[in-house]
Amino acid sequence: MEKGMSGIACGENVMEEARKLFPEHGPLEWTDLVVDGQVRAFTLDSLHEAAGRLRKGKAPGPDKIPPEVCKMYAKEYGKECLEVMNRCLEKGQVPKEWKVARLVPFEKERKEGENARYRPICLLNGMGKLYEGMLAARLRNDVRRHGGLAETQYGFKAGRSTIDAMMDAREYARGANVGAWGTRRFCVMVTVDVRNAFNTVSWRLILERLVSMGVEPYLVNVVRSYLSDRVVQTKMGEFEMTAGVPQGSVLGPLLWNIFYGEVLRMEVPDEVKLIGYADDLAVITRGKSEEDLRERTEEALRLVGAWMGDNGLSLAPDKSETVLLVERRTIRGMSVCMEGRMIETREAVRYLGVEFQRNLRVAEQVNRVVRKAKMVVGALVPL
Repeated sequence: MEKGMSGIACGENVMEEARKLFPEHGPLEWTDLVVDGQVRAFTLDSLHEAAGRLRKGKAPGPDKIPPEVCKMYAKEYGKECLEVMNRCLEKGQVPKEWKVARLVPFEKERKEGENARYRPICLLNGMGKLYEGMLAARLRNDVRRHGGLAETQYGFKAGRSTIDAMMDAREYARGANVGAWGTRRFCVMVTVDVRNAFNTVSWRLILERLVSMGVEPYLVNVVRSYLSDRVVQTKMGEFEMTAGVPQGSVLGPLLWNIFYGEVLRMEVPDEVKLIGYADDLAVITRGKSEEDLRERTEEALRLVGAWMGDNGLSLAPDKSETVLLVERRTIRGMSVCMEGRMIETREAVRYLGVEFQRNLRVAEQVNRVVRKAKMVVGALVPL
């Protein structure tokens, strides 16, 4: 496939590559739940709040209407707009026009000799995203009433960032290296890669999670409609989307967190911690000896792999990495087994854009960031 200056994939293979990104599942077999009682309508405040979260300057969806126009419409014609949204909510439906995505595949950065890989950017209609924003706020509150999302999931959550996830991982590792010398433990971190996670998750399993969490039936019905009959458009044609959380959507990230929270809450061996950021997963283990460390880590990886298999996902051991986080303690390199593949420890691994080094030091990385920043500033300042 050819690629232009912008990194956008183009050519006759677009459809073929798009189908690889969006694997085909069977039709969604699901019966709407019985709604007992009146559906609580949206308010003007909820409409304006959702409109305020629409980001300016973003590319429009298939209808070519910029988000700025949608924001203005919600402000100037709030009552009429709210009436449409509440009618959809009461019927438990999402209009088909709001479930059409325009696909723009961008080629990912690749190493020498590696085949091209693509990141799908899906552009959705602004009015649909406005409706999604109202649904997401309602669903988020309902989930919070029933226990909330997994505590160690840092992605797609207000007030959480990659920094919080990295600090959690770093502090847990440092906890193994405090106290009297004879009581300190070893620590290892495995960064687990999941193949094409967002586009592969089963819609039926998402709906089952909502039901098991106690989400109100009318919201489950709307989500069922939201996931059904989705269409992806490319320059070479269109196809139906039958699985995954919609890329570029407002509601999709929340649905992912609801689904993925189960793996973060699962029971794992003592002194093993699972940290998630979106689909990135870190398994961090503390132990008294190399053997103890390996056994606990491999058992945790086995449990994670089993959960992935039961939920239609798969691990990518060839893209997963591991590092010992031991500060000044002496331990020879070790390896852990993931689904039959041995993963050797490295001197450093990259997690969420930051290099975790064996000695838990980050000074060299800070220096690299400073040098890079200086180069960027130098390029911007005129001579």
